[in-house]
Amino acid sequence: MPPAIIPAIDIAGSNVEKSISQQTFLAQNSPNPFHKTTKFKYQVGTENLQPNQSSCVTRLVIYNLSGQQVATLVNENKAPGSYEVEWDASQFTPGVYFFSLQSGYFKDIKKLILLK
Repeated sequence: MPPAIIPAIDIAGSNVEKSISQQTFLAQNSPNPFHKTTKFKYQVGTENLQPNQSSCVTRLVIYNLSGQQVATLVNENKAPGSYEVEWDASQFTPGVYFFSLQSGYFKDIKKLILLK
């Protein structure tokens, strides 16, 4: 099956099509806020790969409000593709946390809320 095509708008305003498989992204966790467990979906794209490279180091990390790393969910080489990981936060204090995905040159940080 060919990769899905999504429309994108360049700065000049004309439509440009990009293959999703070329883009790295991090989706918002679901559910959010959550009580015990939540899922993270992310995609490793091909844009960060060096020539002759089939994967890149990918890290998905959870931080508390003070910026301290409290959990590492992913820390390994990942080939381009879509991934999902679940976090069981039942042993953590309710509050605001941040999660970060770093894959090659890509980095994104989002907020999540753990309820009682």
